[in-house]
Amino acid sequence: MLWILLVIGLLMFWPIGMSLYYAEQRRLEMESVAESMGMTYVRRQSIDDDFDLKALPLMTLGRNHRCDNILQGEYDGCPVLIFDYTYTVRLGRSIEKHRQTVACYLLDGVAFPAISVRPEKLSDRLAGWMGYHDLDFFDSPSFSSKFWIQAKDETDARAVLDPVTQAYLLERPSWWVQIDGHRVLVFVADRVVKPDEIPAFFTESNGLIQRMLALAE
Repeated sequence: MLWILLVIGLLMFWPIGMSLYYAEQRRLEMESVAESMGMTYVRRQSIDDDFDLKALPLMTLGRNHRCDNILQGEYDGCPVLIFDYTYTVRLGRSIEKHRQTVACYLLDGVAFPAISVRPEKLSDRLAGWMGYHDLDFFDSPSFSSKFWIQAKDETDARAVLDPVTQAYLLERPSWWVQIDGHRVLVFVADRVVKPDEIPAFFTESNGLIQRMLALAE
């Protein structure tokens, strides 16, 4: 009887134990990555409050928002944050957890229009048939077919998403980009970037910001 209770206890607590183990391993690896990149590591922080990110679409989804494993640094003199962002969504009686690694740029001295770019899904095309449309780029059908673009000002959005920026994003069709004023988020939905891939992710997202800053000059 005792061994049955032990097995039941193991089955109950094993997932929790493994979750804590992997969380600690990621913390240690992310801290090491931060040091190697010359960035500061913070275990947890209220990013959306402290850096005024609440207006960005990602930060409005679900509930129980949490930012972990935060790397703080700079790119071209502008503050940069790389962090794991988690939120939950209730679906009926179940709760669905979403977690992704986000690069956040706080660009000083610029103010871009509110723009959201994400991969286009089949449901978006169905919505299009029902009259819900995104911003189309008729001179770039490949870009329009790959991404669902929403913007408050169409003219400004077209200026930001110029042909060079379009080409850069087409090489990264899984990217989500959210822009609001001087704040820019880059991420892949529900993808946690491996610690050893963080430098490459940072370099690639820097490439997008470099193009945006060039447009602002």
